[in-house]
Amino acid sequence: RMSHSFRSLVVCMGIMLLLVICVSVVECYDAGRARFIAKSSEDSPYTNFLFRGSEPVNGSGIFEWDLVTKTLENVCQSEGNCTLPSNFYFVDINLLNDVKPEERHNIEEEKAFFAQNPDKGAFLNWITVGSLINPAKLSGDLLKSLASKLPDWELDHLVERLHSLHGWLETESGPANRSVVYYIHCEAGEDRTGEVSGAYYMGYLHWSMQQALDYDNHIETRHISFMSRNAMNWYCYYLKYGRGIDIDCEYTE
Repeated sequence: RMSHSFRSLVVCMGIMLLLVICVSVVECYDAGRARFIAKSSEDSPYTNFLFRGSEPVNGSGIFEWDLVTKTLENVCQSEGNCTLPSNFYFVDINLLNDVKPEERHNIEEEKAFFAQNPDKGAFLNWITVGSLINPAKLSGDLLKSLASKLPDWELDHLVERLHSLHGWLETESGPANRSVVYYIHCEAGEDRTGEVSGAYYMGYLHWSMQQALDYDNHIETRHISFMSRNAMNWYCYYLKYGRGIDIDCEYTE
């Protein structure tokens, strides 16, 4: 018979192998990156919720439904002082790019999950890439001109998409008047998720660029990518120069 110490060694080796697989091959869902963003206002006829997080599908093609929804229930209570209803409708807002083969697989897996489980929710793919251009490097007049016309040229459609998202949060319900949970994510829940979430913080929660960036940078053990940061900053300057909102768009890393 296998000794207790040998069994313990085998178990430990198995756990270590699983961790290696999760890091190097399988994209494991990271519950620690889930965050509450907002819920519908008291004036809204519906009670809806907005969250952010990491990729909910693992490398085996399994949508981690039970783990994701349980995590959001806990985050709602701990960060939003709210309680999710038992029968909510889940809208998966995927920010991945189908040009990348590894991301295309996740897109198709998530899409297939909701095609097979339409009662659970729906899938949206908002391809998000960020911006190569750092607005802080531009002169005042050029910056103001480009920022005020951001909806005309930005690749990520932040202005249009966040306007729609906020409207859905306040005025839409799921089938049979069910509450809706909107879940924004990329792969790590850091860069592209930070861009879209950070823009929402500034546009609808009235945070400064520095506040939004600091929050994004502490989701993981690194700062968000410069392209995601740039896109956030462009959105901030759009609020400032395109909509006349008094907001501080300067920041330090």
